[in-house]
Amino acid sequence: MNHSKPKLLIVDDEADQQELMSQAFLSKPKFRHYEFLYAANGKLALDQIQETDDIEIILLDINMPVMDGLSLLEIIHNRNPEIIAVIISAYNDMNNIRRAMNHGAYDFVTKPLDIRDLEVTLLKTIQYSSQLKEIKKTIEENNRLKEKSLDLEMKVLRSQMNPHFIFNSLNSIHHFILKQDVDLAGSYLLKFSKLIRAILDHSRQDMISLKDELMSLEWYIQLEALRADQKFNFVINVSNEVDTMYVKVPPLILQPFVENAIQHGLMTKQGKGFLSLEVLAKNGNVNVIIADDGVGRINSRKKTNNPEHKSVGIEITQERIQRGFGLASSASVEMKDLYESDCENPGTQVIIQFPIYYDQSNNHR
Repeated sequence: MNHSKPKLLIVDDEADQQELMSQAFLSKPKFRHYEFLYAANGKLALDQIQETDDIEIILLDINMPVMDGLSLLEIIHNRNPEIIAVIISAYNDMNNIRRAMNHGAYDFVTKPLDIRDLEVTLLKTIQYSSQLKEIKKTIEENNRLKEKSLDLEMKVLRSQMNPHFIFNSLNSIHHFILKQDVDLAGSYLLKFSKLIRAILDHSRQDMISLKDELMSLEWYIQLEALRADQKFNFVINVSNEVDTMYVKVPPLILQPFVENAIQHGLMTKQGKGFLSLEVLAKNGNVNVIIADDGVGRINSRKKTNNPEHKSVGIEITQERIQRGFGLASSASVEMKDLYESDCENPGTQVIIQFPIYYDQSNNHR
């Protein structure tokens, strides 16, 4: 941690002015926590600003050789806007005073210097500098708290998702074991164990590869298809333009939409259904399109006698997508009924879009 004093830089080509201000201020308690620096012209002052940390206030004469005060003030205003400038000018030089104020000067004093007036001006400037530092500190602390809050929120959302996912998988294995088919039960348990291991592993990570996400999703769909006695077929197609090994997504981000399609679209359909998942690259984004030929959202709500029902898992996942990729990103979720030739089973399509984020570190599993 840096415990050096904040610095006040006096820029004036008149040596007696520097001596005068040193005698006037260095001995006063109100200024003891500041280190005073000096420069004879704007060029030397600029060198000090570039080489020295913690210059908070600059007392700057307008008329100097080599580089005048206005030129230096303009550079400071553009490069170091946090430095607070007080200018020194001739009493009747109002045009330059106005120019200096327009270039970001905080205040001004006039020559010949009134030491009492200069002291009051510097104390007011120091107070203003302290207020700015407090505001900056508060903003930084608020940003840290926001980041912690978002991180905790993401962990809570994942903790809500994981038990929900595991509960539905256990339901699947329970239904299947009741059928007493040893071979299929063994296959089911093997897939389930792989799925549980992947869920536990992924739950500790903020982002995983899209390849791992799709692999876990395929195990889940296989389990559900087995439990439903192959009531539906499914296909997963990935475009060659999407490198799933390196594209990163929040874990379990697609599963709730697939679960919703199976449970509320395909399971309640008369006859065999079909589920498709397509991964495409489009306009710098990844589009995941999940489609089923099930009963559709309106019919599903009618069957549950709850036309206003909204899936909690879907709502949580929509929020996770926004949080995971950033609220200002192109991440989005679009859901719609397909309504083709079969109005009884219109089917549902979900388009999940998120920006392509590649893990350049190659730390995939």
